[in-house]
Amino acid sequence: MQNKVIDWGPKPFKTFDVWQNTEGFKEVVKNSWEQPMHRDNSLELVKDKLKQLKRELKQWRVEVYNKEVNQEKKLLEELGFLDKCDDDGMIHEELRLKRIHVLKGLNMLNEKEILVAKQKARIEWLKKGDTNSRYYHSKIKWRMMNNGIKGLHIEEEWTDNLVRIQVELKSYFQEKFPVQNRLGINLDGIQFRSITEADNEMLCRAFSEQEILEAVGNCESTKSLRPDGFNFHFIKSN
Repeated sequence: MQNKVIDWGPKPFKTFDVWQNTEGFKEVVKNSWEQPMHRDNSLELVKDKLKQLKRELKQWRVEVYNKEVNQEKKLLEELGFLDKCDDDGMIHEELRLKRIHVLKGLNMLNEKEILVAKQKARIEWLKKGDTNSRYYHSKIKWRMMNNGIKGLHIEEEWTDNLVRIQVELKSYFQEKFPVQNRLGINLDGIQFRSITEADNEMLCRAFSEQEILEAVGNCESTKSLRPDGFNFHFIKSN
């Protein structure tokens, strides 16, 4: 049994739905997207804007996380002081109202943590509304342990050397899915049914904005087109 920490590189970026209601999030997205950027290709422009937005959201998330940690620490200290006043019989109506306000702030921070845990766990049962965060974290930990690569048997030898594992995995998939310049298919002499000119124009025309909005709107909000961290909930909301 080995317990070795391996640095596999930076963690993949992902957006969390709870960010939509976090102060400053929409401003970061709006300011980042409105920054001037010039590309010859519109798809390249969107890709580069998303990359830039990803960098700025990472920085924003660190700042928000540190702020929430300090806020929670301060609220817990205030709650401890108020509880001590209550135990000593020195609490009055103003302090009782303050205690309610402190508890409300702690509950809001706890709800945020639970929502993040739900999205990380990604199991259907969590959508039923249960707030057992210990269960969520156990599922997250199980997924990380189950999906993590601790090492590989290479040529009947166990290794946890990061560089060797990366080389072996790349070589394996290159052999599994080789790039072929020619498909080796001969279609000479085969007659295909043709579409009408009107149908061809319809298929070749550019998508309208309404068609794009309808396609995006019909997609499951928790899903993503690619592993870039931006799910459809983020796209629909911004």
